[in-house]
Amino acid sequence: MEEPPPPQPGAVACPTASACVAVGGASAMVTTDGGATWTAASVPAGTTGLDAVACATASRCVAVGSGLAGLGGSGGLGGSGGLGGSSGSGGLGGTGSPTALPIGAGSAEILVSSDGGRDWSDATVPRAAALLGGVACPSASLCVAVGGLLDVGVSGSGPNLAVDVTATPQAFRSTDGGATWSAVSLPPVSGLGSGLLTAVSCPSATACTVVGAVAFGLSEVVGGLGDGSGLLGGLGLGLGG
Repeated sequence: MEEPPPPQPGAVACPTASACVAVGGASAMVTTDGGATWTAASVPAGTTGLDAVACATASRCVAVGSGLAGLGGSGGLGGSGGLGGSSGSGGLGGTGSPTALPIGAGSAEILVSSDGGRDWSDATVPRAAALLGGVACPSASLCVAVGGLLDVGVSGSGPNLAVDVTATPQAFRSTDGGATWSAVSLPPVSGLGSGLLTAVSCPSATACTVVGAVAFGLSEVVGGLGDGSGLLGGLGLGLGG
């Protein structure tokens, strides 16, 4: 039998002084003694990329992630027609017409727990949800998750091979404790219309603030890509209605 992956905690939420839930990668853990000892939680098979967790109460928790395991498939990173794809397929290193690769589309993971993070189940994920990196739950019923979709455009070949990376920010709202989600319209931000949202905080059930990274904005010959990263300013997100 294949051994389960080791815990990879990268985010934590503590709804009480003694109870905490940690998530990361394909795993989740819980503690009931303020973090002194931890126990592995039960997550659905196929869970691959949990990145954030929020617990509105000691029992109700929501975890989100990017679920990037699908990037090795056809059209993904390393796949046919993707970055590093076969020659002539339109991927990097290949030839052909410009290729647009939506990275993360439909790959988001959202899990919910009603027993303090010990057992998790899959939520209904919106088809458009991509790379989710932040979640906040100002109440037991209301939660907000944020992330974005990367689009990689590839054109040219040889020394003229060029890559253009853009990102579309995304936000989703749940009113049933994370079980189902709907898209939230984001207000325009002058000069920062493209980027991945990475974190969200909701001090009340009617207002949230999100932050993230500006899209790479690459449009240059491979070999001198640079990172081109930066920070978005605070973006107010109204949740009334």
